[in-house]
Amino acid sequence: AGSGLPGKLGATAVRGTLKKRHGVFRACYKKMEKPTPGSVLVKTTFVIKGSGVVSKAQILSGAGTNAAVQTCLVKALKGTRFPRFKDPQMTVNYPISLR
Repeated sequence: AGSGLPGKLGATAVRGTLKKRHGVFRACYKKMEKPTPGSVLVKTTFVIKGSGVVSKAQILSGAGTNAAVQTCLVKALKGTRFPRFKDPQMTVNYPISLR
């Protein structure tokens, strides 16, 4: 199945896919009544299966955000579809910058 697939996704493929979802992440941040002035950095970790589906996602640190924003971000990450790859899964740590 898919012999032309990469073993794992490269950083460029992961970043490119997440960049397309940035509007969704920003919409999550807008759920806060009083967003923090400037920008906040939310550190996330998630597991992408070989099929491109995100099986697990969590927030490692989200200072300047609240639980509603973090729950929304986790849902948005789980709804992200990545290109397929050969390995069973890969774990990604990714900081999302919001303003």
